[in-house]
Amino acid sequence: MTETADDLLGRYLVGLDLELVALETMLHLAEAQEVASETGDAEALLALLAQRSSTLSGLMDVEREIAGCRAKVAGQFGGAQARATPSVEDVRQRHRLAAERLSRIDGHDRRTLEHLSRAESTRRDSSQMLDAAEATLAAYRKALAPPESRSGLIDRRG
Repeated sequence: MTETADDLLGRYLVGLDLELVALETMLHLAEAQEVASETGDAEALLALLAQRSSTLSGLMDVEREIAGCRAKVAGQFGGAQARATPSVEDVRQRHRLAAERLSRIDGHDRRTLEHLSRAESTRRDSSQMLDAAEATLAAYRKALAPPESRSGLIDRRG
């Protein structure tokens, strides 16, 4: 059975729609990740990252399924034929939507990384300040401690 050009485009469009759904899900997760990183909610951030990893895995499964279609579509619908086929414009529109979603995800990811970097810097500075405070406290304890009593052969009376 030979696949027609319309069948091929139809199959490819279905795959692109599935990818767009996955990208929309990843966009919402990226937005939530940014909020979690900004508020310092590590548990929520880890849960969101796990969901995102699962969604990304599904996206890559779809991509593997339609990779062959993409190559065939590119080969069959070049030049004047592409302009004469309305479904090709649908493909282009979906590609633009995917690129826009990827760009928005990247923006959220950059801001998430900035929040995490600031939090790490704050944690490191706090840790250094706590170490310095502990050292000062230890020196103070030592200064307050009564001198050890000497047990020796000579005492004050004798």
